[in-house]
Amino acid sequence: MFPVAILPYREDAQAQTREFLSRVVDVLLDFVHQVNDRNEKILEFKMPEEMNKMLDFQLHDEPLPLKQLLEDCKVALKHQVKTEHNSIWQCLKKQGVDQKYIRILKSIYTNSTARIKLEKQGKQININRGVRQGDPLSPKLFTVVLEDIFRRLEWDHYGLNINGENLTHLRFADDIIILARSKDQLQYMITDLDRESRKVGLTMNTSKTKAMTNALEDTILLNAEPVEFVKEYTYLGQQISVTDIMTKEIDTRIGNAWKRYWGFKEIMKNTEIKTYVKTKLYNTCILPVLTYGCETWALTKALYKKLETCQTAMQRSMLNIRKSDRIRNTTIRRRMKIENVTTRIRKLKWKWSGHIVRGNDKWNKNIISWYPRDKKRNRGRQYRRWDDEIKSIAGNIWTRRAQNRAEWKKMEEAFAKVGQTDQVVGVINSSEL
Repeated sequence: MFPVAILPYREDAQAQTREFLSRVVDVLLDFVHQVNDRNEKILEFKMPEEMNKMLDFQLHDEPLPLKQLLEDCKVALKHQVKTEHNSIWQCLKKQGVDQKYIRILKSIYTNSTARIKLEKQGKQININRGVRQGDPLSPKLFTVVLEDIFRRLEWDHYGLNINGENLTHLRFADDIIILARSKDQLQYMITDLDRESRKVGLTMNTSKTKAMTNALEDTILLNAEPVEFVKEYTYLGQQISVTDIMTKEIDTRIGNAWKRYWGFKEIMKNTEIKTYVKTKLYNTCILPVLTYGCETWALTKALYKKLETCQTAMQRSMLNIRKSDRIRNTTIRRRMKIENVTTRIRKLKWKWSGHIVRGNDKWNKNIISWYPRDKKRNRGRQYRRWDDEIKSIAGNIWTRRAQNRAEWKKMEEAFAKVGQTDQVVGVINSSEL
């Protein structure tokens, strides 16, 4: 049982009283963080001497019961809650957005209401937090808030050292990867990000947060809960894995392409629909699924063959031709006139490689030339690197050649035409002598 009088009221005990108040308020803040909506922000109290002023209640001249203290704190905290909208306006101001645009946004979000309609319209609901669903501005507003969070993080000495610069994270909207050299670094960075996010009303989803390592797995905590370790996961539609990443990615692409293909079954298997219609639908809706993210692939001949086999099977399916019909693949390709998957992949990769090396201050460009200075590749046959096939056409100085757009464009055909590479490369090299 707690004693009725818990706070000392003597003059010489004032410091202990304030210290106790600080601890009580910290507990209350944690409680309010849990019970309030995720988009609300609770003021944090940094200094005990400011406690009275911020909470707006006075220390009593007599012993203060615990129940009364908690009640006073709850009332004070209730009036100190700030919604996410205020955080948005502050972030916009910090990042140099003109005040008139901020006023326009405020007027849009002021007095916003919604109704839930099932069999009949529900009661009117006031919207005091979050951003408008379906509004083109909403992703930008979210990005502004997230950018402000990362600007406050002091991670200068964390992350992976890439040619003298530290790469701490990858970020696309709310899909974030945090990179760290050790378990302690990662634990600090996750805790720091979670703390700063809560200040603007954002919380990290513990169930969706995963960890991956190429070393021993050690417990990482988020909100006092352990983060699940995985061997692979999907980030922005691509497979991320420590081992055999390309095979897993190609299998995923092929599976997704077949799903999309059978989604158009009524058209693709219909014998009354002309072939050119099926070809156009395939090139527009299915081939992009099969080659999604191909600019970042490092493919072997076996993986190229796997993709071509998938494409050939789809062409046969569209024409209702079986293998037992003994019709050559070349004949089927002439009839369908579908863009070859290998040619498409190599063209897209060639264009993208030239684009990234011509830019300035791009992480993509820095990573291409980076390798761990304190490590060596293992003995035996090595994994295929991303730029190995580019070097086979343009040589080891391909990054210099890519600066010349006209020359790079001419070499694209050599790279894209599988089987004619050696002949064309000889012509290109001879013209440079």
